[in-house]
Amino acid sequence: MWNYIRFDFGTSWFRSISVMDLVVEKMPVSITLGLWSTLIAYVISIPLGIRKAVRDGSRFDTWTSGVIIMAYAIPAFLFA
Repeated sequence: MWNYIRFDFGTSWFRSISVMDLVVEKMPVSITLGLWSTLIAYVISIPLGIRKAVRDGSRFDTWTSGVIIMAYAIPAFLFA
């Protein structure tokens, strides 16, 4: 347990190098993907939310609500 607290995860079985080195190597890609996905989510959701609020009860509001409900019903691994 002490090794995990110090972030010493040992050696990779497949690449024979430190697991921490692998994590640090892949971190920029993970951060980039996370930031881009957050940006895209905000760029889509804020204007969509404003438009849905302005047109409350319209066909657009009903249609987009249905699409959003269907999207929530799809498991995340299918989107990936």
